[in-house]
Amino acid sequence: MIKDFYYKIGPVETTKMWTSPIDIEKVNGWINDFKQLDLGQYQVYLGGRYVTNPIETDDVDIMLTGAIYDYMKLYEIMVEGYELALNKWGFLVDIKLFDNLHFVNYEKTK
Repeated sequence: MIKDFYYKIGPVETTKMWTSPIDIEKVNGWINDFKQLDLGQYQVYLGGRYVTNPIETDDVDIMLTGAIYDYMKLYEIMVEGYELALNKWGFLVDIKLFDNLHFVNYEKTK
């Protein structure tokens, strides 16, 4: 058993260890919270292995698309997304921005 756990990504830190597989209720809770943020013109997609086989992944992939008009706004959205996932809902999220999703070969959900 791990006594001490620490994870940091950018300014977001946690000592809460996440578990997998990730409960769909946690993901739905995160989605509801994330949708409350001011996402501006960004479109948000759930992707990766969690969409096709959630039992076999340790994280949830979130893909943002849209033009960057304000880098600080994008940064704040991503930081809050990580904060919500790691410290409120207790799972590992991977958030990335893409110009488009034409390269994505697996299923994605808007």
